[in-house]
Amino acid sequence: TKNVLSAQTDAFGIVIDADNVSLDLNGYTILGDRTTNPFSLPPTQAGGTGDGIHIEGIRNHITIKNGIIDSWAGSGISGSSTNRSSFYDLRIRNHGGNGLEVDDFNVILRCGVYYCYLDGIDAADNCIVVQCISSNNTGNGFDLSLYNHISDCTAGRNGADGFNISNQSTIVNCTAISNQSSGVDAGIGIMVKDCIANDNARSGFDLFSDAYISDCTASFNGSELFSSSLDSSLFAGIVIASNSGYVFNNRCVGNEYAGISARAVGNQDVKIIGNMVVQNEFVGIFVKNSGGLVAQNYVAGTVNGPGYDFRGTIAHGPIVEVRGGGVGLSGLPNAVHPFANFNN
Repeated sequence: TKNVLSAQTDAFGIVIDADNVSLDLNGYTILGDRTTNPFSLPPTQAGGTGDGIHIEGIRNHITIKNGIIDSWAGSGISGSSTNRSSFYDLRIRNHGGNGLEVDDFNVILRCGVYYCYLDGIDAADNCIVVQCISSNNTGNGFDLSLYNHISDCTAGRNGADGFNISNQSTIVNCTAISNQSSGVDAGIGIMVKDCIANDNARSGFDLFSDAYISDCTASFNGSELFSSSLDSSLFAGIVIASNSGYVFNNRCVGNEYAGISARAVGNQDVKIIGNMVVQNEFVGIFVKNSGGLVAQNYVAGTVNGPGYDFRGTIAHGPIVEVRGGGVGLSGLPNAVHPFANFNN
């Protein structure tokens, strides 16, 4: 029925060392003694190792809810071997380690994590993360491994990626804004749908292979293009980095290098269909590889380069030039072709 306070940087606020424990903070605060400047940008590492809530050993069926964990030298909630547990309605801020770290088969709901020296939310495999915010952390906003589902979450102003996800996961209806690397950086077999990635320093969505991305918006990403030694093709609204991918019905606007970049060398079975790609700096749709299909896209207003740049032998519908206006589609060669791509 009161806040828990600590003046020792190596002490834990609360230790859970059994299974089947439910901790309801009832709106109170677990307050540490992290002596670095709260809410500094970027967050600074504190001396000491004490966690706000430390879950000891391999634990299952833990519930932690409804409170604030603030200013600990270690992590806010440290449960790197915690499985099949629930964390919800928590505010976790200003820690010297991760905000919230857990293992497999966990549910994380309605949590906000801010100003942590490492990652905001760090989870392993088969977790569900819903309606969470992670911002102003030095590392990734969300760092997750395999087979996870993330929905209705926001990652903003983190020092690395907004969402860093390994393989075989889904990310739906999420937003990544103003992160210092990519908005979403994901591995193999990722499905991304109805997401927004704006103003990230590298790419909006950087997907490795066997990826599906649809109905997403990527705008004004790639601000570090001219100060980085990395390949220019990484600085795009949507990047498909290797092998196969399906890029369907997305909107890519004002990105620093390309709207869409399929950058792998060799045979890459990537399908880029039905996207709107507008006012990107150097190229609308860039394809470095052979294999796949580019069809039914609309590219307009590329500032300093071509609408389409195909380096390999990828199959594509005819490129219909509609610059100048005043001409109906019936007057343009190939305009009614079922796979036509338009360039304006």
